[in-house]
Amino acid sequence: MSSPESTGPGPSTTQPSVNVGATVTGFDPNTTYYVRVRAFAGPEESSDYSVAVKVTTPGETESDTATLMQNWLVEQQIGFQNTAALVPQLGNTELNTDDRRRLNGSGVRRYGFIEKTADIARDFPQIWPRLVEDTGKLHELVEEIEVFRNLLIWFRVSSRVVQDLLLIAGDDAFRLAGAYYAAAQDGARRKNPEAQKVYEMLKLFWRKKRRKPKEPMPPEETRNAPRESCRTARKTGR
Repeated sequence: MSSPESTGPGPSTTQPSVNVGATVTGFDPNTTYYVRVRAFAGPEESSDYSVAVKVTTPGETESDTATLMQNWLVEQQIGFQNTAALVPQLGNTELNTDDRRRLNGSGVRRYGFIEKTADIARDFPQIWPRLVEDTGKLHELVEEIEVFRNLLIWFRVSSRVVQDLLLIAGDDAFRLAGAYYAAAQDGARRKNPEAQKVYEMLKLFWRKKRRKPKEPMPPEETRNAPRESCRTARKTGR
């Protein structure tokens, strides 16, 4: 059973009779709390409290996309941190390009062979060579590969959706910013002092970069040297 403990004022904790966690009520809207939990293995056995986690409750009327997505992002980050504490590989695994090129062909691309071998090896364990001590390791790795493949598919789909949303939001924001800039530009032409001030601050983003001077052309005789050489070669029959 997990027992949350909040360090903020107000909330109260109610532990249910079954080992499914605890219910925390009484949080104020739009308020930041620091919560920590501990696990119970029996009436007298319990673990130490976990590290306190920062939690901000949503406001009563907050329903805009940015707020909802930010809250979701915080939840995902907390979940990843908790998972990384149980699976250290998530935080300390980083392959270089050569390793990825070498390892890609030995695992994922030959997954069908690996999966079939794992199934057959469970039925015929006597075939394993003596140097392999843990004969169940292959099946465990197959299960890990399946989970990682599903995660990769989910991350790719999520990444594509986020990229599309980023493009849409960026385009909408750019159009609104452009409308504001055009109004400031028009006001500056009309000698409006506030519009002139705004226009001076924003027009910096629209200055054209100076082109780098081109390299000086080689002398005339240098540019014609290859042509002369070709003509000479044709005349001499070379």
